[in-house]
Amino acid sequence: MVNQPMSNRRQQQKAETAQRIFEAALRLFREQGYGATTVEQTVQMGRIAAAIGGDPGFADRPTRARLHAVLRSMAVGFAAQPDEARALTFEIMARRSLFDVDPQNITALDRLLATIVAEGQARGELRDTAPAARIATLVRGAYFLGLFEWVQAPGLD
Repeated sequence: MVNQPMSNRRQQQKAETAQRIFEAALRLFREQGYGATTVEQTVQMGRIAAAIGGDPGFADRPTRARLHAVLRSMAVGFAAQPDEARALTFEIMARRSLFDVDPQNITALDRLLATIVAEGQARGELRDTAPAARIATLVRGAYFLGLFEWVQAPGLD
């Protein structure tokens, strides 16, 4: 067996830990409802942090690739546990706003997306005709719209 460098093992352990946290949280959401579960702040942002932290070249990637990596890290967890993810998403849809469900995670996600967009604007990869925070909100909205469509259409990849 070939020994992996220490950083690769750490990255793998971080990713496995994030997956276990995500799966445990989804079980709790299903069993007791999203509102009664207090670990939601660690779920998606922990998964995103693990994905970004596991990619030493993340900051140097093009803006589109960085946005894709963030959104994909969120989607992977949902796809791995589709029944629990659908139950969670229906709970979110029953609320008036995502901010009613998990304001800390949504705010953190918006800040991360806005940072990535602003850096893309500074690099000249994105036009700067709209504020980065507004574009970030639109990106988040598109992601959740896609998630809601996925929930309503079983079999949609």
